[in-house]
Amino acid sequence: MLDLGCGPGLYLQALAARGYECRGIDFSPASVAYAWAQAGEAGLAIDYVEADLQAAEFGPDGSFDAVMQIFGELNVFEPSAARSIVGKAFTALKPGGRLLVEVAVEEAVRRMGAEPPVWWSAREGLFGDRPHLVLTESFWDEARKAATMRYYCVDAVTAEVTRWANSQQAYSEAEYRALLEGCGFADVRVFPALASDEPGDYCAIVARKP
Repeated sequence: MLDLGCGPGLYLQALAARGYECRGIDFSPASVAYAWAQAGEAGLAIDYVEADLQAAEFGPDGSFDAVMQIFGELNVFEPSAARSIVGKAFTALKPGGRLLVEVAVEEAVRRMGAEPPVWWSAREGLFGDRPHLVLTESFWDEARKAATMRYYCVDAVTAEVTRWANSQQAYSEAEYRALLEGCGFADVRVFPALASDEPGDYCAIVARKP
């Protein structure tokens, strides 16, 4: 099993405990370090790699029975990068292997781009280890079918402002099918979300390498 964007390894640890050979790739140093530590404590031989999926080597060609990428990870990449990642997943799979992707539905991404400006304060969190204020604004680009969310974090002690942003690419169901089939996949099937707090915002897609 190969998990693309494995985060702290929650899914791979559960799979490895059931006897599956697992490899996870993630961009976050903290997530990968945590995943390694948890695997070590559990005595599980999981191979974790810290790397950008756009540049990472997924593994020897034809070496995996299954590849997964969940919780909308594919939507953070622009279309050309998404095609490259799906294409590398196809190459990494054995014939008959399965790809599982959980992706955002088009309307959910549109709503992200239409969110009104909001702010909140926190003692600590994703944007800092000290008290801070976060201001957000969202944009929708109809031509690109992409939503962008910007975050301005104000440090409560120094008043220093740091800026962050993320984008989400929207696809229709037909466009998801075209993306996977264009990379060689067959038997593309769409299901409800796996286990999201907002199940209507995501769907799961399973496809087979012929």
